[in-house]
Amino acid sequence: MGGVGCAAMKPILAALLLSLCLSAVHAAETITLPVKRTAYEKVWKAALLDKLRADKIGNVFDEQRLTFGRADIVTEKEVYEIDRYDKFHQGIGQTLHYSMVLKKPAVLALMLDKTKIDPAKTAFIEKLCKHYKIRLVLLKAEEKEDK
Repeated sequence: MGGVGCAAMKPILAALLLSLCLSAVHAAETITLPVKRTAYEKVWKAALLDKLRADKIGNVFDEQRLTFGRADIVTEKEVYEIDRYDKFHQGIGQTLHYSMVLKKPAVLALMLDKTKIDPAKTAFIEKLCKHYKIRLVLLKAEEKEDK
């Protein structure tokens, strides 16, 4: 490559590198659970509880009652709200409430319970969670659905 070509490539490479770095920072963690995609929320929650306890992150509590609400999962360091993918608005509000009351960082765990997940919608949810300082976890079903 000549000098002109290299000079023209530098801004493009810098932008690409920045984009890759930012996407890595914003990317949600994905946890695969041994559930069916169509399972009830309580089944997903039980599977996540089992996973967190197996990870030995300390005490993990199921459903803690609070003033005007109930947190789905509370650990020594975080408070979790579990919701269906399409109910992310509700999940964000609930996790902010529980985080404020318990004075712990918020985690929104969204169940990927649809056959098609919209990448643009997921990016928007990630942006909202970043804005509100909520850790986003995407829960994926391990089992294939019966046909």
